[in-house]
Amino acid sequence: MGAMTIVYFNDRTSNDFNTLFALLPFERQYHAAGVPGSFHDRQLPMASLHLAYSSCTLHWLSEVPKEVMDHLSPAWNKGRILYYGDKKEVFNAYAHQFAEDLNSFLKARAQELTLNQTLNQVPVKVSVNLADDGAFSPADESLTPTTGIQLTV
Repeated sequence: MGAMTIVYFNDRTSNDFNTLFALLPFERQYHAAGVPGSFHDRQLPMASLHLAYSSCTLHWLSEVPKEVMDHLSPAWNKGRILYYGDKKEVFNAYAHQFAEDLNSFLKARAQELTLNQTLNQVPVKVSVNLADDGAFSPADESLTPTTGIQLTV
């Protein structure tokens, strides 16, 4: 018997995995499992993955930055959860949340991957510069889906 391939699908706990599994081909050469929970956290046992692939995920933040929702904060965004490009403080709050989430995501995948294995991540678009003063600002250059992020553990 050859090596067994298991494909883990991850999504929020509110997702209905039944629809996904109904769309998978019946005659497939792999086993499929749904893993509900935040991809920002470790979802699988330590050193259990030989390959991790992720697409269209990193633009989802784990939470709206608290200072964006606080009407006393300079980053208050008038109750909106989206950034419209009008306040540097709002941008910085989202950029710092993104940096924290990216760090959590990469740490979680590093724990799940076995040694000398690879995570392939296709970013939607990352366009941020870190200024000398530590503040984030929009960048002219960005990563494209063809550039990607590759982490080898």
